[in-house]
Amino acid sequence: MNTRLYLDYNSTSPLAESVIDLFSSGDLSFANPASVHTSGKTAKKLVRDTTTYLKNLFKLKDHDVLYHSGATEALNTFFNISSEDLFVFSSADHPAVNFLAKNHKSRGGEVVELNVSAHGEFDYESLKEIINNSHKSIYLNFTWVNNETGIVNDLKKIASFKSEKLFIHVDAVQSPGKIKNWEKLNESIDFISFSGHKFGALKGIGFSFVTKDFPLKPIIHGGGQQSSMRAGTENTIGAYTLQLAFRELIEKVNIDHNAILRSKIIDLFKSKIKENGIVITSNLEIASNTIGFIFKNIKSDLCLIQFDIGGIDVSYGSACSSGNQTETQSLKALGLSEFEDKFIRLSFGFEDYKNEDVILEKLSEVFFRLAKI
Repeated sequence: MNTRLYLDYNSTSPLAESVIDLFSSGDLSFANPASVHTSGKTAKKLVRDTTTYLKNLFKLKDHDVLYHSGATEALNTFFNISSEDLFVFSSADHPAVNFLAKNHKSRGGEVVELNVSAHGEFDYESLKEIINNSHKSIYLNFTWVNNETGIVNDLKKIASFKSEKLFIHVDAVQSPGKIKNWEKLNESIDFISFSGHKFGALKGIGFSFVTKDFPLKPIIHGGGQQSSMRAGTENTIGAYTLQLAFRELIEKVNIDHNAILRSKIIDLFKSKIKENGIVITSNLEIASNTIGFIFKNIKSDLCLIQFDIGGIDVSYGSACSSGNQTETQSLKALGLSEFEDKFIRLSFGFEDYKNEDVILEKLSEVFFRLAKI
């Protein structure tokens, strides 16, 4: 029996039970969904049924659904833009966005990096100025829920900026099951992206909602699949696991209970670490499963050793770079760069409130040891 506690859901989540059951059953549609024979049509139906499910779940029936490998590919697709276009992003965005911005700049393109407030809030006023003063087409990345801090920005407000020259990508990767109304998106947003492995589907499968008039330039060319938005044989089973994982998430998640567990963990941290600890806070909403801790006098790698010894899996940075302490974009954006090597992110799962006693007991032991260092 695995006695470890997995508290790193913002990096990746365990497979949903329904996904595990699918593979255990062996009832896998193996055929190419582009084939016209019966097996191919069966595979195609799985993809179409999942597409219909996603459009109904998020109430975006007029958007196209683009299946891809995950949010990184989605970002590369959205930002496959001309050097004449303006690239706008936030200092608290995922490192992948930063790399794309640097690439755009290296090709002679103009880039604007917006700072965030002390509470992690997106700089709407500066965006308004850019829209008013620029004659270029503007491509904006907007992170709805920050992966490191859990800070939630205003999706409705950013949608109000939409115009003919402003194209908006919303990184919605960290939203499913972690904030209320996560399934209520906005019809005016051009591009909204999700990664399946963040909520129990397979790794290597993600999807984006794309408005029909978005000037998408494919980054993968070939056989014309997905209306030529992305060539290559569709990942039929991967797409189907998106539907399975969402259904299970909706059935099982209890955001209110997770928020209560989050408060208890924060109280425990403060009682054990006291003046040597900082909890990342904001006047904005914070995801119900995410806590950012700073241990003022202990480096992250030493903290991780203590958590690991205590049987708890946590991380100290972005999901794609949890082995690299330099990638703490959010702390820099919040003016906490002096603590970027002393940061720990704890992110728990959809039903971890049922394990509350075990979680609090194990964390208490780890916090006690860290307080003595």
